Amino acid sequence: MLTFNLNGNILEVIETTMTFHQDLKSYWYYDLVSWRKSSTGRQGAMIDRDIEPWQIEWIKKHYYSKVGLTSDLGAV
Repeated sequence: MLTFNLNGNILEVIETTMTFHQDLKSYWYYDLVSWRKSSTGRQGAMIDRDIEPWQIEWIKKHYYSKVGLTSDLGAV
C-alpha cells in the first residue's frame, strides 16, 4: 500500500508492506523542483541523489494525481 503526502515541494511516499508478523514501512522523499530523491527508505532520510528522466515521467504520471497536482503545472 502506498500513502502520499505533499509538503511544499517535497513529496513523501510511504510504502507499507504487510506480512504475517508485522507491517514494514519504507519512506521515499522526492524534491519536485530540483528532481532529487532519497535513497535509503528510512523516515526523515536526506534527499541525496538525482532522479532519472524516466523516473520523473513516472512520478508525474502516477503520483501527481494522488496529491492534487497535474503534470503540466509542476509542484506548488
